[in-house]
Amino acid sequence: MLFNPLISLIKQVVTNVQKKNEADPNVKTADPSVFEQMTKKLETKSAEVVDTDDDLCDVLCEEVNQSQIENEADPNVETADNSVFEQMKKELEALKAKVADQETAASTPDSPVVPHAANSADAMMAMTNSGGGSLSLRKEPNMGSASHDIRVDDSTLVKVIEYSDNKIMLDGKASRFVLIEAAGQTGWLLESYLNFN
Repeated sequence: MLFNPLISLIKQVVTNVQKKNEADPNVKTADPSVFEQMTKKLETKSAEVVDTDDDLCDVLCEEVNQSQIENEADPNVETADNSVFEQMKKELEALKAKVADQETAASTPDSPVVPHAANSADAMMAMTNSGGGSLSLRKEPNMGSASHDIRVDDSTLVKVIEYSDNKIMLDGKASRFVLIEAAGQTGWLLESYLNFN
C-alpha cells in the first residue's frame, strides 16, 4: 500500500493533469467540472482505503475509470477526451513509482545520514512544482552554492528536513531554502518550488 502522505498530493496530481490538458493544443480542454469530480472521488476513496491492504493506486485508477463513465453519461457536461483520463492514470502510476523508488533509496544502507531538525516521524512531505522542468539541488542554502550532480524532476515527492534562516526574493516574494531528501540524496531547494497540499 502507498503511504499516508501521498493522499495529500492527489489534488496536485489532478491539477497537473488539468494544466497539461489546458496547455495541449491538440486536445480539447475538458470542462473544469470533470477535474472537480475526479478530485472529490479520489480524495474520498483515498480516505476509505488508507487503512486497508488495498493498493491505493489501483483503487484510484478505478475511480478515474468510473469518473470517465459518469462523464460520458452526463448530458449536461461535454465528454472529455479519453486522453485526459489516461493521463490521470499515468500520473497516478508515475507517482506510485516515484514513491516506491524513494522508499527504496531511503532504506539503502549507503544513504547519507543528515541531521534532522525534527524527529523523522514528524517529517513533512511535499511535492516539487517546477512547471514541468527539473530543479538544482544545492549543497548549501544559498543561490551561489554548488549544486549536486542530480536534478529533482517536477512532481517528485520529497521529505522536508529543515528550513534555512536566510531568505531570498523570488518574483517579489521572500522564499526560504528547504533541506529536502529525494531518492536518497539531500540538498537545498527554494520553498516556492514545493507544494504541501
